[in-house]
Amino acid sequence: MLNKVAVAMSGGVDSSVAAALCVEKYGKDNVFGVTMKLFCYKESNNDDKNCCSSDAVSDAKNICAQLGIPHYVINFEKEFNKYIVNDFIEDYKKGHTPNPCIKCNQLIKFNYLLTKIKDLGADKLATGHYARIKKVKNDLFLFRGLDNNKDQSYFLYGINKDNLKNIIFPLGEISKSETRKIADKLKLKTAKKKESQEICFINGKTEDYLKEKIKKNIGKIINIDGEEITKHDGIFTYTIGQRKGLGGGSKKPMYVVGINSNKNQIVIGEESELYKNEIDIENTNWLTSVEFPFKCSAKIRYRMDDAECLVKNVNNRYLVIFDKPQRAVTKGQSIVFYNKDLVLGGGIIIN
Repeated sequence: MLNKVAVAMSGGVDSSVAAALCVEKYGKDNVFGVTMKLFCYKESNNDDKNCCSSDAVSDAKNICAQLGIPHYVINFEKEFNKYIVNDFIEDYKKGHTPNPCIKCNQLIKFNYLLTKIKDLGADKLATGHYARIKKVKNDLFLFRGLDNNKDQSYFLYGINKDNLKNIIFPLGEISKSETRKIADKLKLKTAKKKESQEICFINGKTEDYLKEKIKKNIGKIINIDGEEITKHDGIFTYTIGQRKGLGGGSKKPMYVVGINSNKNQIVIGEESELYKNEIDIENTNWLTSVEFPFKCSAKIRYRMDDAECLVKNVNNRYLVIFDKPQRAVTKGQSIVFYNKDLVLGGGIIIN
């Protein structure tokens, strides 16, 4: 029996239409909107952002008023700063390149928020993600969204499987263009609002933000033979595959092919050095029952085609072997495993 549905409202068109579809399906008496306050807006100075800003909160509140449903703002500043912002900075200190959106979904939205809405009388949380939850043989599983260009399942692999029964993705079966049409038809204020692509708590370039948070730590940029090429001001300003800021003198294009946090070194090499066919992962989350070793496809970043691979568990060490070498495998990023549209799970790349 359905009690109430809480809709996570970011102030964007996707969550606005998700709320409208929930009202249509469950009735406005059974739906309310919630917006998470994740950081101090005055300090972040990000009111030009399309999500998580004070303007976004206002937009979410206005949409809820238009739909005739209540709206609540829930403060998770302490949790967000501790688990998302601080970890983001610490990961960069280690030479990793984290994805804070994945961690926020896992720990804040589909953990803390999911718990909090129960205090407000809801047993389901709906969001504007393009993904699907389907029942197969009396069990629930996560699937890609039908819109391949917008599918966001990559960002959702960290959800606790037991929580799938409490989550609704109203946009999973439709395309982004259909979402816009629904918003236009309902004359929602957010219908023409552009999407936010940046990290919500950073206003400007990530490198500039990190320079404010991390002390300069001069080290060496070396080639794969260990020869010093030049100096760097901190490994946190580099990521695998980067070409800029590596010093001159080479006749061929050079790339960051390695980051050694223990020695405070950046390793550069030719593009051929960027390719790997074996990677190690940790902090895995499985949304299906898997028996090792198994074959599947995987993504090591959001905007890429699936790559076929073999996943092994050797002495509790997860090893992924790709059929074809993958370019710019990056520590700290997530790898997500698929069986066609079914999300098997994922983990964090460590090597």
